[in-house]
Amino acid sequence: MKKPTEHEYSPYYASYVRNVPDDLTLITTLQNVHQKTQLYLRGIDEAKGNYAYAEGKWTLKQVLQHLIDAERIMAYRALRIGRGDATELAGYDENLFAQNARVDHLRVEELLGEWHLLRLTTIQLFSRFSEEESMRMGVANGAEVSVRALAFIIVGHELHHLEILKERYL
Repeated sequence: MKKPTEHEYSPYYASYVRNVPDDLTLITTLQNVHQKTQLYLRGIDEAKGNYAYAEGKWTLKQVLQHLIDAERIMAYRALRIGRGDATELAGYDENLFAQNARVDHLRVEELLGEWHLLRLTTIQLFSRFSEEESMRMGVANGAEVSVRALAFIIVGHELHHLEILKERYL
């Protein structure tokens, strides 16, 4: 899948899509970026899991859960749109999700393991879309988006939060 054009996603996601390397196939990028993220985060001291860099900011564990939740939602949107479902898909409140995720008792390693398994299914989903299906457009959270744009948003979102984790948490 080639990088989507600007008309395939909301301007809100432009920085995510722009940050995705375009020298590899999308599936390879989904694999490589996540593998590097997992390797970077695997050695985190569990004591940092409940750390937030400022009052009112998410903990490291909440950031990881946010990445999991966002990937699930984007993949679900891709599934619906890719299968030709024209139903407008609702948005979600990421802060409400983070507040209600109950991650304090989980280990960082558990969250990384869950995210890894999710990424395997995300890769499988996107690898099965034909070129035609990847170009299908739908409406999610009030904006038009293509199937392929959703995959690039997943990767760009991961890269965005990895930088935040490096700068403010680790």
